[in-house]
Amino acid sequence: MDVPESPSPGGPNPQFRTAAIDAFLAGLSPWELMYLRNRLRDGRAKVAGLASFEDLPAELVCAIATEHLRLEDVLNCRRVSQTWRAAWDREAVCLTLCRYFFPGLVEVHGEDREQTLARDLFLREAEQFLRRRHGKPLQKCFIVWHDAWSSGVFRNKRPEGEEENSLQGYMPNSSRNHEGPPVVYGDGKVAWRPSNTRIVIDDLRTRQRQNCSLSQLYLSGLILDMESVTKDLLVVSARGSNTVHVWHLNLEKWRRVTLPMRCSACYAEGERAVFVTTASHVVSWSWGGKALELGAKEEADFPEKPVHRYEPPSVIWHPLCRNALFVSFVYYCGDPGIDYHGVLVIKYEEGKPIRRFTELVMGFAVSETDLPFRPSVIQTRCQKLNSHGLYLMAAVSLEDPENSISQAKTLLPVAVTSVGFNVLTETFVQRRYLHTCRIPAENFDKTLAWKHEPFLVHNNWRAAWGDQLLIGQRYGGSCTGWFQTDYYCSWAERGGSGLEVSECQLEVNHYMRSSSRGDFYCDDDFMVFTTKLGMLVWAFCNVPELPVLQHISDVGTH
Repeated sequence: MDVPESPSPGGPNPQFRTAAIDAFLAGLSPWELMYLRNRLRDGRAKVAGLASFEDLPAELVCAIATEHLRLEDVLNCRRVSQTWRAAWDREAVCLTLCRYFFPGLVEVHGEDREQTLARDLFLREAEQFLRRRHGKPLQKCFIVWHDAWSSGVFRNKRPEGEEENSLQGYMPNSSRNHEGPPVVYGDGKVAWRPSNTRIVIDDLRTRQRQNCSLSQLYLSGLILDMESVTKDLLVVSARGSNTVHVWHLNLEKWRRVTLPMRCSACYAEGERAVFVTTASHVVSWSWGGKALELGAKEEADFPEKPVHRYEPPSVIWHPLCRNALFVSFVYYCGDPGIDYHGVLVIKYEEGKPIRRFTELVMGFAVSETDLPFRPSVIQTRCQKLNSHGLYLMAAVSLEDPENSISQAKTLLPVAVTSVGFNVLTETFVQRRYLHTCRIPAENFDKTLAWKHEPFLVHNNWRAAWGDQLLIGQRYGGSCTGWFQTDYYCSWAERGGSGLEVSECQLEVNHYMRSSSRGDFYCDDDFMVFTTKLGMLVWAFCNVPELPVLQHISDVGTH
């Protein structure tokens, strides 16, 4: 190639200078090129007159991150060079990253902010979030239901024989025609009932076991159903009665609560609980306190009229204020040619309503001419999504019309859409979830989803945490639907294989394949899949001496 002649040495001709640089680079050895690259990367080679990334003010870095980058992009940018990392680690930038990617995180750690840098908060939460997204638990194990005083996994902290001898010797039997023992989960504790006279509480963090005797209640003619368990309380309701019995795990004492009607749901946290009755009464109670009826049903003056139907209320405890809670309703309205759902949230302090929040769920507002079937609500009981204030209020199965093949390249294949509410920022969040294989829920039975909503709601488990949603069909379904938040930008990205998450899905299905599916629970530290034979546990924290995951054939499925 002919090199154009420069008007004068070092002149401003861009074409000449570019050609000179090309000629200079062509004469360098590989080692010299590597040296030059390292000099540019470590920031020692300064370019006069041209601002680099580290020269940008914090406001511009924040704008770039929140308008154009995903979480993985931000973490990759931090790895470019030391000067880039310093630019990302500025306190103002990290505060913005926390509030954008993890709303409520700064508020949760408000009292510790003087000792904790925003950088540390962001990196710790991002690491945990991505570990969950890519299905990389620190430990995995399958624990068989075994109600001995102490098992191979859990040790009873009390000497054997100290309590009444009511052990029934429950062991899983693959030939039994049932789903296994009833199970509830909370705060790392798995409570399961091997018989009508006893409940076993296993702590996954400490691997300690505790037994709760129901003998006296059973002899009085009560059949008890477990409602919830926390780090302090075990809540059971009397079948066919309006009484609830609460056992304190540390004090080992009972309290009885009488409700206006039979209990249909319990929302417990620490030493407090809220009970929702079959007639939608909402009753707040705490250990050592009295029961208080909040009158939420009467307070729920829905903004849209007419309201054809509303689901039973759900309750969220404020994570920081002990005297505050939120009551939510998912309601359904119908106008000619369109159906839609809405969410109403009422905030209470000291038992009195002080604020209301409403949101129209846009993913539910689907014209009858757009889809051959109406969307089917699959989750209306609010569920915790993360440790910094976000709760899932409702989720719906929503897929592209089957006759829209010509638009397959332009329509985003929405499998599930949802609405959440953050109690710390007091804002709504709407999400769309895609199947991990980037196609609309091929393992989810559309016939059941559209035509048999009651079956779908009551006979399928579903749970969510972070940006993942799991939907499993207990009966007749061969696969767990594993959905990921829709954050893909291009059709090529949407069509990716998503192998990492799909492998997690296949592993879960493998361990649940030969036994009836139970419920699924998740929080910051654990994902727990229950079956007739036992529970598959994924631990995202270090649990001392947790047994290594075995093959399913080793636990007696064949």
